[in-house]
This record gives sequence, C-alpha cells and structure tokens, in this order.
Amino acid sequence: MTESTRPESGSRVLVTGVAGMLGSHVAEVLLARGDRVVGLDNFLTGRRATIDRLRLDARFEFVEADAADGSTVSGDLDGVLHLASPASPLHFRTMPLEILRVGQRRHVGHAGARRTA
Repeated sequence: MTESTRPESGSRVLVTGVAGMLGSHVAEVLLARGDRVVGLDNFLTGRRATIDRLRLDARFEFVEADAADGSTVSGDLDGVLHLASPASPLHFRTMPLEILRVGQRRHVGHAGARRTA
C-alpha cells in the first residue's frame, strides 16, 4: 500500500489467508500498530495453530470461510488485504483449480465488504 492508501492506525482490516505464513505475520504487524483485524481462512493450507497467538488479542476476530466463495464480513472495513491462496509449487500441482478460483473471486467477494463512504 502506498502512504495515500494505507489505512490509519486503529483501522479495521480484513486479512484473508490469515492462517498462512504471510497472512499471520501481516495480522501481527497490524495488531502491533493498533489496528483491529478480521482474519479469514478456510485452513486448506493454513494451520489452526498459526492463529492461536492472534486469538489472544481482543482486537482479532476470526471468520472460518473460503475467500473464493465470496464470503462477506459484517461491519465496516477500512482495508482488505487478500493473501489467501495456496502458494507452494506442491500446491500448484495438487490444487491448480483452487488457486485459480481464489484469485478470480477475491475482488468480487470482498468488494462488497469494504466500507462505503
């Protein structure tokens, strides 16, 4: 994100793929700067244990859902960080359609979840 599009500290931000390596670390950084984080994951490749430490923070909310299904999140959001996607070469061989589906649906499914001015 550029400075002009970065949500202010204290924002409510959706992070898809929050149980993955990248998503969990991004969520940690957002929480550390004072944001509220809504994490969304279906555990296709992420692990439940990855978000255990995030759940200790009252500003973290978790939604178990598939980002490719166009899941919606209740309440206003100040930002959406779409990090959900199987991303290792092994996954490219075993889950090619799932990877394409989550990439295709990400904009459609979460566009409606963004805050309207």
